[in-house]
Parts: sequence; structure tokens; C-alpha cells
Amino acid sequence: MGGKHRLSIGPLLEENSDSHPPHHRWFADNNDPFPHNEENGCIPAAEGETAMTETVQAPPVPREAPPPSPAAQNPAVAFCCEVHKRALKAASDNGRNQIGAVLDAGRAYRNALPPLSGHENIRDFIACIAHGMLMGAIEGPDATRLLYAAQVAHTTDAKGPGRPKTAK
Repeated sequence: MGGKHRLSIGPLLEENSDSHPPHHRWFADNNDPFPHNEENGCIPAAEGETAMTETVQAPPVPREAPPPSPAAQNPAVAFCCEVHKRALKAASDNGRNQIGAVLDAGRAYRNALPPLSGHENIRDFIACIAHGMLMGAIEGPDATRLLYAAQVAHTTDAKGPGRPKTAK
């Protein structure tokens, strides 16, 4: 295959064209791909002026404090999160690798779960499990077993100790 290979989409200027050097090509939208350079008559920025090639630093924007986490609205979830955060930091400070630190923190999170007794504790337990799943502190199989335990506890709590069982 001899000859020139041209990869542009649109028509090319003739090589003897006076308006552009032969290596400039027009694209499908008929816009010159090199309109803003010295070859095409653009004048470079004078000394002290800002050119488009210079980086201009914008002043830093003051950051607002992030909004409080929705987890903080439930004290039990906030407690489990705090225990997780402290365990993660302690494990890292003690030289545990990242995987070991995450495992330790997950164990600490699960140990901080509220007991499965009483309606409010069961509700908080479920909220902690759901949040723990979202943040990666509790994995799927563990979450499934823990949520099943909460369901059993809820069913038991709903019947109450003095309530007769219903006949089927």
C-alpha cells in the first residue's frame, strides 16, 4: 500500500492551499482543529498576562462541617459505629494489617449490638444490623443469621410471657 494515509473524516485542504499548512485537516464539522495557535495568527499572551495555558489557582472555598450521619439519630447505631471506629483505629495503631483491622472492627461492632430482649432493643438490633451491612462491618451470611435471630426474638416478644398461645 503506497501513498499517503489520511485518517480525518472531512475534506482536506489542498496541499497547495495558502490558508493553512498542508498538515492541517478539516473535520466533519468544518472547524479547523488548530485555530488557537501562533501558526494561525494568534498572538501569544504578553508578559504578565494570563494565557489559557497557565494554571490559575482559585482561592480555597471554606468547607462546611459535613451533615450529621443519619446513624447518629439512633443511639444504638451511633454506639456500634463508635465502637467500630475505635476498634479499627486501635488495630491499626497496634500494627495490624488492613484486613486484620477490618476483621477486628467488625467483631467489635457485632459485640456492641443491643441484646435481643424488649421491643426497642430488637428494633435497635435490626437497625444496627442494617447499618453494619451498609458500612461493611457485617457480611451477608452473618447478617442473615442475625436478622433471623431478631425475627425470632420479635415473635417471642410479641407473644409476651403471660399471653396464651393461639390455637391453629
